[in-house]
Amino acid sequence: MKDACRFLVRRWRPLAVAATVAALLLPHAAAAEAIKVRIGWQASMQALFYLAREHGLYEKVGLDAEYIRFNAGPPIFAALRSGDVDIAYMGAPPAAIAIAQGIPVKAFVSEVDASRSESLVVHADGGIDELADLKGKKIAIWRGSSAEFALRKAMAKAGLTDDDLQILDVDVTTVVPAFAKKDIDGVFIWDPWAYRLQQKNGKQLVTDADVGIRMPAIWIGREDWLANPEAGKRFIALFVSVHEPGQRRQFPVLSPLDPGPDHHAALPGARQRHVQAAHRFAELFQFAHCLARLVRGQ
Repeated sequence: MKDACRFLVRRWRPLAVAATVAALLLPHAAAAEAIKVRIGWQASMQALFYLAREHGLYEKVGLDAEYIRFNAGPPIFAALRSGDVDIAYMGAPPAAIAIAQGIPVKAFVSEVDASRSESLVVHADGGIDELADLKGKKIAIWRGSSAEFALRKAMAKAGLTDDDLQILDVDVTTVVPAFAKKDIDGVFIWDPWAYRLQQKNGKQLVTDADVGIRMPAIWIGREDWLANPEAGKRFIALFVSVHEPGQRRQFPVLSPLDPGPDHHAALPGARQRHVQAAHRFAELFQFAHCLARLVRGQ
């Protein structure tokens, strides 16, 4: 996680005391004029996002939050480019693609390591027991997503090329019925979708971690929104407040969190895994290093 964070911020000038300052400002942030933030979000393991939304933490730190849902990282690009979204979270590969495409955004927070919440799920009775068995099969991904990057790493590990299997670009909203009808042999995808596929007679073949990938979840923001240092301070204050011991007791791991009927992570098993994962990282301070860095363009 530290390596991923260091890679993302090496071209940035860290504000080493940002988290401390933000924590001190937290009690006063809500009294100040609220700063509008339009958040692009997607169903994933970002438990802290759902905690913050459910418990009004964005408002408590002085942010006037609007939530705009997407199905994956790549569809958020157009909204970021047009200015319809201010900040969003996604996997590291789509975040890098967005920056490479010249979209006026910067990566400013690396959160949880999601390398074990994204996986290749295949049919339990489909005769695929190792990566080499993918030859001749139909495997679905979302083009430009972290899952495509992971699939290609898995293929390389097994010595497979694009000629050895059929890679299909499938929207996450249609992938579950396609898998259930056996129109596809497997899917490389993130939770909660991977969890749902396993409930459709699927089995996990490999995760990102199994093929040698560390997959941090990245928050990216438009440069014009991040140009206001107060906006970034308040966003960091939110994360700092959640990690304070008293706050962790306030939001227990198995709390009856319900992010809403539109969120597929409301499935009990998936929700508990997501919250547990996020809090393990909080307890170990695995991503405190990143949360203490509010970055701006050099």
